[in-house]
Formats: sequence, C-alpha cells, structure tokens
Amino acid sequence: MDHIQLKGLLSPYRDGELEAAARDEVARHVAHCEECRSELAAWGRMAEGLFRRPLLLPPDGFTVRLMARLEDEATRSAGGIWDAARRWLVPALGTAVAAFALVLVLSEDDPAHDTEVLLLAGARDDTGTLDSLLASSNGIEPFIEPLLEEP
Repeated sequence: MDHIQLKGLLSPYRDGELEAAARDEVARHVAHCEECRSELAAWGRMAEGLFRRPLLLPPDGFTVRLMARLEDEATRSAGGIWDAARRWLVPALGTAVAAFALVLVLSEDDPAHDTEVLLLAGARDDTGTLDSLLASSNGIEPFIEPLLEEP
C-alpha cells in the first residue's frame, strides 16, 4: 500500500479494527513515517478528549434533589382535569367571545339608515318590515328609494 492508503487506515488502526496483516503493515509504516506518527498521535489525543471523564462533576446530592423537585412539580401539576383544562379553556372561551362579538358587529344593519327611512316615512318603530312600510306609504316612495339604494 502507498502512503495515502496507509494514512486512511490510521483511525481504524488506532481503534483496533484492522486484521492482522493490515495492522502489521500500518505499524511498519508508522515506525518510519513522521507524518503518520504525528497524525496517529493526534487521533489518540482526540479520542482521549472525547472519552475522558468530565472535569466538572455535579455537587453531592444533586441528582436526589433534582428528582425530588421533579416529583413535586409532577404532583403539583396533577391537580385534575380542571387544572389542565384551565390552561386552554380560558383562552379558547376568550377567543370564542371575541369572534362572536366580531360577527355581531360585522353583520349588524346600519341602524342610522333604517331610522332615517322610518322617520321620512312618518312611521313609528313598531310598524313592521320596510316592505310593508313602503307599501303603505303613498307618494313617498320616490323620495325613499334613493336612500335604500346600496352605495
């Protein structure tokens, strides 16, 4: 094998993944090649850094305190269906009320327009529909029709 092929086998060599013949050939090459020896040492330092024990350890009793705190939180949040429903029910009801109010506002007839028609026709509020008002009004229809046209 040439230098480039052997250089590609350094990591498997370091990890002990090569068969005996390949392992012996890489070992002979590393003994004579400074570049590959240096790279093999770099692979070793990297492996040590990855698999080394952490420098910072949690304080004594940390795991016990953490588990107790998690259990307390789980107990507190297990207050029943109403506690869980309250998280989504209040916003959902608020949204429903707002949507209903919006529908009412958008679908409401223009009260000023209806009042003008009633006043111009000389009718009281309890006379009935606009059609019956127009049918009973004599001589006022040409005056009211422009008011009833959509803009």
